[in-house]
Amino acid sequence: LAEGIESTTLNLSSGGFYCLSRTLFAAGESLFCTLRVRSHDPGGKERIWNLQCQVRVKRAEPASLEGLSGVACEIEDYQFTASHEAPQS
Repeated sequence: LAEGIESTTLNLSSGGFYCLSRTLFAAGESLFCTLRVRSHDPGGKERIWNLQCQVRVKRAEPASLEGLSGVACEIEDYQFTASHEAPQS
């Protein structure tokens, strides 16, 4: 897909992640993703890191009544890119 797709990640580990998406994906599909990961800075500032990764869809679950599909992905390759301060809530 040419445009970006936003999803909500529920579980993230060193090997992969599980997210909810309005877009259906197929098991075995290869995707390029950018995850925004919030981290804590001991200096008191929260930062958001961009984790760019190549993933393989391992499991895709049908859409729920809310129109969201579950997608489990295995991370095949990744790199961290620039970080920025998280907005204050």
